[in-house]
Amino acid sequence: GNKIPDISGLGNLKSLHSLNLSDMDLAALPELDLPWCQYLDLQTNALTKPPSLQCFSMLVHVVLDGNKIESMTEFQGHPTVQILSLRENQLANLEGFRDMPELTRLVLSKNSIGLIPDVEEPEPDEEGNVPPPKPPPPPPLMGITGCPKLELLDLSANEPLKVLDEFEGVESVTELNLAGASIETVKELGKLTQWMPNLLSISIQDTACVGDLEEDDLRLEVLLVLPDIHKFNGEKVTSSQRRKGRALAAQRDLESRQKSARERLTAASDRVAALNVPAVVEEEEEPAPAEGGGEGEEDGEAADPE
Repeated sequence: GNKIPDISGLGNLKSLHSLNLSDMDLAALPELDLPWCQYLDLQTNALTKPPSLQCFSMLVHVVLDGNKIESMTEFQGHPTVQILSLRENQLANLEGFRDMPELTRLVLSKNSIGLIPDVEEPEPDEEGNVPPPKPPPPPPLMGITGCPKLELLDLSANEPLKVLDEFEGVESVTELNLAGASIETVKELGKLTQWMPNLLSISIQDTACVGDLEEDDLRLEVLLVLPDIHKFNGEKVTSSQRRKGRALAAQRDLESRQKSARERLTAASDRVAALNVPAVVEEEEEPAPAEGGGEGEEDGEAADPE
């Protein structure tokens, strides 16, 4: 790509609406006062931190794909950005995605979200004093705040992502992409009902939970834990498929209740059997001899003529 050593002069183009600075080996973005710019492309550069976007007062779409950004904690948010893409960076969590009241689409595929870094033990200083340990990293799915219009969240191809605990700030999400993540069970997807009550579409192609299941069987299993979704792996859920899902849910519920009833009956039988055991033992035992007595006393009673 083109390598421009100094791009600060671009700030003079006040009426610029779109700016493509992709593949320029940029390690940072200089302050550019471009109040009318709505599209900013910084993909395939050498950014290690999110750039400040405050000088782009009308920005709508930002592309930061293919950089080396490890954390968004220094990100200051933006009042007008609607689409933010950070494919193929090095993010391990969602901390720092804040204060974007107009954000509707957040694309974070091919990162390392879900990776729990090792916490190193602090080493003593020269005087032998051990500093306090570093705080543990935040849960990987916490950190989204102030994004009330977020509708699409793309976490596809994040291989470390195994569990869906402690999501934050995603109540408005209607579409979630988990394709290529390491979610191991369909049951894990059921946790999404408490974090994403408005979820209507989910994609889970190539996740660990797919296993050997055929697409139709997998859809039914997902409908058991996410009964309100309208699209599965990009295809609309039909009324026939939804009926089959409800029938399978009723069958599983009946089987579960029957199993519970059998377990209660077995437990009750075991308790009754346990209560009868001491009585049987007492009937079989010989009465203990009186204290201080012996064979002599029994013989003496038998010899008494009276």
